[in-house]
Amino acid sequence: MKQPESWDDYSGREMVLPAFIYPDGEVRPLRGRCRGFGAILGDEKRHEDTIGIYTDKGVYFNIKIDRRVKGCIPTFFIDNQQFYYPIVGCYTMCGGLPVIDPATGIMKKPGDVKNPKEGQHDEH
Repeated sequence: MKQPESWDDYSGREMVLPAFIYPDGEVRPLRGRCRGFGAILGDEKRHEDTIGIYTDKGVYFNIKIDRRVKGCIPTFFIDNQQFYYPIVGCYTMCGGLPVIDPATGIMKKPGDVKNPKEGQHDEH
């Protein structure tokens, strides 16, 4: 397996984490597009990278990996290429609201991020 020169080289390509734990406790694949190097969290160690992935709805996750070790099963795929780095952290942007324009991969401005439930009313 070739070590990428930069995670940014994979930007826009299909990315899958086969065993992602969602907030509801369910384990299922996380599918989306790689956004290259993710947002810098400020606590990364020299051997860690943060990789961005966004879904087709624009929800953006940052996956922190440890490059020192490679496991025996792939932890994520980019364009079907297997990566074996352990995932040591996962973070969302804006509490899981859609912050990426899925068509372009560009992050929205803070004022453009809206909760899809805003303005909806329960019908009784």
